[in-house]
Amino acid sequence: AGNTGIANLQSHRRSVVRPVLLMTRPETAANRFAEQFRARFGSDWPVVTSPLMRTQWLSPRLCLDDIENVIFTSETAVRAFARLENRRSLHAWCVGERTAGAARTAGFSVTVGPGNADALTDMILSVRPTAHFIWPHGVDTAFDVAGTLNAGGAKTDSVAVYEQIALPLTDKASALLSGHHPLLVPLFSTRSAVLFAEAARTGTAPLLIAAIGAPAAQKAATLNPEKCVIAARPDSESLLDALDQLAHPAATG
Repeated sequence: AGNTGIANLQSHRRSVVRPVLLMTRPETAANRFAEQFRARFGSDWPVVTSPLMRTQWLSPRLCLDDIENVIFTSETAVRAFARLENRRSLHAWCVGERTAGAARTAGFSVTVGPGNADALTDMILSVRPTAHFIWPHGVDTAFDVAGTLNAGGAKTDSVAVYEQIALPLTDKASALLSGHHPLLVPLFSTRSAVLFAEAARTGTAPLLIAAIGAPAAQKAATLNPEKCVIAARPDSESLLDALDQLAHPAATG
């Protein structure tokens, strides 16, 4: 009887209609996160990828005279800066562990921040720095790192080294959003939340949104999601925890 009960439970789980994970990150990052998601929730979980932006590298002239520190608030910024500058003598202040890992791989010595740009500036100012900083970043930013640091007495140059170009939804993603099957949507930045809110504004599918932070959740609120959970920390593992809260009530309800 026990074996029959287990078999019935497994059969029920297989028959449950699960929400589709809709990934809107650039393709490489989307695939990486989808692998993490499936490792945790099941290798056969339905996933659709529709990047809403692609990275375009910029080529500004960098002036690094007297600069001793570089501030990285994303992995993309590390890649963009490293392609423009061969020197690795600058010390890198990194927003979080993943960005720090990218900086280490690129050859920088690093200090790891607490996970978001606001807290990273507080961390830098707390050591009363006298050195000159440079902050390479994207054209669109959610927080003015250089402005905050300069106001606090830490001389910081700001330079845009890449741009995220908006992309339309794929036909498959558009069809899903126009349907009635629930969608799990992790949003990794305020910028991605803005783009998704625009792309999905006429959608009819129930949305279960996991937001990297309150600003991203606020931008997505215009879509009237069925449920939105804000990650406890601005990292992939916390987003997976938020998706767990969303996925299992949807799957069992």
